[in-house]
Formats: sequence, structure tokens, C-alpha cells
Amino acid sequence: MENWYGVFAPAGLAPSVRATLEKAMLEALASPTVKERFAAGGLQGARDSEGFKARLASDIAYWGPEVKRLGINAE
Repeated sequence: MENWYGVFAPAGLAPSVRATLEKAMLEALASPTVKERFAAGGLQGARDSEGFKARLASDIAYWGPEVKRLGINAE
């Protein structure tokens, strides 16, 4: 099992605002300082919004049925 970090925004966010935020975050994640600090903590890679959506879809497709199969419930 892997951990990941992501940024979510409210539904209906204007596409131009989403694009601006995504561009700024990807630029920050690409900076040498952030890359070094992430690498030191074992973190790697950054995805754009489409890559993040694909990761979420993959995780949901796997973990949804697995959680039900294992009988895991929120308390």
C-alpha cells in the first residue's frame, strides 16, 4: 500500500482558476529545493490533474471492493 498526497478544490471551480493553481503547484513541486526535501522523505513524483484523477480512479476501483470484502467500516 502506498501513501499519496493530493490537493482537492471545490466542485465548480472555474477552469481558469484550476489551471492557475495546478500550474503553480507543479512549478513548486519541480523546484530543486522541494524535490530534494521530498526525496529526503521518500516522496517522489508529481501528477497533473489528469494523472491524479487516474490514480484516484485506480485506487477506488481496487480499494472499494477490497474494503467491502474485508468488512472494514468507519467508526
